[in-house]
Amino acid sequence: MNRKSLAILVYGVLALLLLSELWFSNIGAFATLAETAELWGLSVPASRIRLYILIVLDVVGGGGAIIAIVGLLLRNVDLTKRGMSISFAGTLLYGGYQIFSAFFQLAPMWLGAIIIVGIIYSLFGLLARFLGNIAIEQGL
Repeated sequence: MNRKSLAILVYGVLALLLLSELWFSNIGAFATLAETAELWGLSVPASRIRLYILIVLDVVGGGGAIIAIVGLLLRNVDLTKRGMSISFAGTLLYGGYQIFSAFFQLAPMWLGAIIIVGIIYSLFGLLARFLGNIAIEQGL
């Protein structure tokens, strides 16, 4: 598997991960908002705001990953770089927000799990960015 194919695969997994979480976890949580808020140890308004933030970050990261895939497939360096930057920013912000919320918003029992989620998203964004850069350097 060459670097371009690997970059497409990683961006595809990243897009799938973010957009499936968007639909099945974050948007779906609005149907049971009171229970979701109680689970996280938040008030209902705070839980709603948290979900809105996660939805925006999922769309940014997942949308950027799709743009990067399209750029890689079309061999368009500018489009690939734009998608990589959007996806990278989205995943780093997502990871950072998860870590922030673990320390300052959520119930203490979620601290370890949410920090791990934040670190994984951030590292996955870094990996995707790294592989995208290698594919560009090798001439797409």
